[in-house]
Amino acid sequence: MRKGYLFFVILPVLILILASCGRVPIPEDQISDDFIRYMATAYNSGIGYSFEDLKTIADDDSYTYDDDVLKYFKYFSGEITLDSLNITRLNFLRATDTSDSRVRDYIVSSLENFLNSTSSSTFIDQYDEKVPVNSSVLSDFDRLNPNIITSYEKRESLVNRIYELLKKDYDSYGLFRINFEDFYPNKELSESELRLFSGFVVDIAYTYANSNLTLQRLKSTSSPDIYHDIIELSHIPVELLLAVAYQESRFFPGSYRAEIEDGNIYSLSFGMSHILIDSDNIDISSNYSDIGNGEKESCTFELISYYYLGNSLNEEDIFTDLDLLMIRGAFLYSAIYLDMIYQKLSSYF
Repeated sequence: MRKGYLFFVILPVLILILASCGRVPIPEDQISDDFIRYMATAYNSGIGYSFEDLKTIADDDSYTYDDDVLKYFKYFSGEITLDSLNITRLNFLRATDTSDSRVRDYIVSSLENFLNSTSSSTFIDQYDEKVPVNSSVLSDFDRLNPNIITSYEKRESLVNRIYELLKKDYDSYGLFRINFEDFYPNKELSESELRLFSGFVVDIAYTYANSNLTLQRLKSTSSPDIYHDIIELSHIPVELLLAVAYQESRFFPGSYRAEIEDGNIYSLSFGMSHILIDSDNIDISSNYSDIGNGEKESCTFELISYYYLGNSLNEEDIFTDLDLLMIRGAFLYSAIYLDMIYQKLSSYF
């Protein structure tokens, strides 16, 4: 889950208007490297850090998450080429203590429930559900599932760039292919399926970044600088959503990462955007003493669900961990979290 800053050139007469109506989206030609870097750092390290602490983390030469996100942002924005990304070695890196076959099996088994022929590609079919996936009355959540936008100026360029990334990874047995073969042994993805998947990922990300979807905070808070009154997904450019997702999962939607401490999996990052969830919330936690600690606590997923999406605190009564495995859910949660970060940091630029 690190470089850029944002300049606003605002006439004084507009200050009161903007204060009452919320912040404006990031103008694409006014995004600095530092603003992107520090947003990425907060996404990866935690929104609770002060601006000064985030800057210290991001500016440390040994910390590269922010630089990678910035690089991918520039690639999706068309500023740099695929060859200049130099990602071959990164695709093969995977810490041995971040995977667990029990978690993998839980995800694979859960995904079987979403095979319903909604896509011509079986691979896409498992990840294309509307959210929340456990709701019997999806009409109540129509606005969280906006109609997918498939015609826009950037589409061809973005689809091609994602396809080229995935094709390079797949052909070189990079992380996307390693995950695919782990989840789908003895199966292959054709070039046409890779391109179809690339288009679906771009369209979902673009839709959420351009849906004008706003969310009002549902609960009171003692941290209004983190849990803002209004979340506006249109603040976040599609290129940043894609850059974070690629950094986190290499666009594999069933991706996960186990956070292990003293032999216990205390939390998990789920889905294409690796949103952190308390491991006590997954169904299999009750079967294993080393998955969770018996106490449901508030991670990013639980807090976003509580403050903005209607869940009870630390409960999965509406949205569940399975929603993070859906491509819609991954970008919905990621866009919410990124706007929380954006609103917290934008005053510094």
